[in-house]
Amino acid sequence: MSQSNIINTLSEAIKYLARRPEYLLLFAVVVLFSLYPRTLPEISIIFFAIIVVIFIVVQAERGNREISQVQKSILEIKENILLSKRLSQENGITNIYSNRKEFYAKMIEDLRRRFQEKKKLKIQIIGISLRDFFVQDHRIKYELLMKLIEDCLEGNLLTIQALVLNTSNSEQADIRVRSDCGLGGGRSALFEDLKAVSDYYYTFCNQKWRKENLIEIKTYKASASCFMLVFNDEYVVVEQYHSGGFGGQIPVIQYSLQSATGNKFSEHFDFLWNDDSTETIQPNKPTAPKQH
Repeated sequence: MSQSNIINTLSEAIKYLARRPEYLLLFAVVVLFSLYPRTLPEISIIFFAIIVVIFIVVQAERGNREISQVQKSILEIKENILLSKRLSQENGITNIYSNRKEFYAKMIEDLRRRFQEKKKLKIQIIGISLRDFFVQDHRIKYELLMKLIEDCLEGNLLTIQALVLNTSNSEQADIRVRSDCGLGGGRSALFEDLKAVSDYYYTFCNQKWRKENLIEIKTYKASASCFMLVFNDEYVVVEQYHSGGFGGQIPVIQYSLQSATGNKFSEHFDFLWNDDSTETIQPNKPTAPKQH
């Protein structure tokens, strides 16, 4: 044992004994009794033995403190997990995805399951342009998802109701364009995306789906505050929108439609869908918001 270790141990021992006066008194009695009358070699041996005992006691005490701290931390973690689970259950949260792409992977599994079971379902979606679903360049990124959606539509197993932003004389559209241009330093793609959505609806998708109302796209003048998708009677997912190019990168929260929160989101969609301010997307080119 080095001199510095001995000094540190003695320091720890003194602090420990200072907190336990009964041990300090016993230590003093043992030391006095052991040292008198003794020769110098005997005193050295006894003194070394006392240091060893003190070292063992201090290390045991330190270990107990560390174990106690670990146990306390574990208890706090368990309490936080239980609290999170309780809050999640109370609010109907059943899953959290790191981004929209991660949710799409889950949606693929659910669509494939429903398609194999030949069970009908309805999907309701709110967004700014919903270009992931209706703009060809973006649909290619999620080719498997789009293929499953179209297979379900073709099999008469799926109906889609989609709400997108109306760019015609819409102050909200102009605000969105200013946000895109100001933060990105270029031209907003909002108008082009929504024109492509209209082209998809009237030109590229199977006209049978539109005529039979298997797919409906409406516009509304209020800008969506979030991306929201209601998956039949199972769940609703919500992704908060942010200006600044974070689309698709914000965590997506999934709620059970059996919960009060999930039902509120579903009712929110139904209210907008049936509101007089919404209208079927027009085939003619809408008025483009001014660019900045």
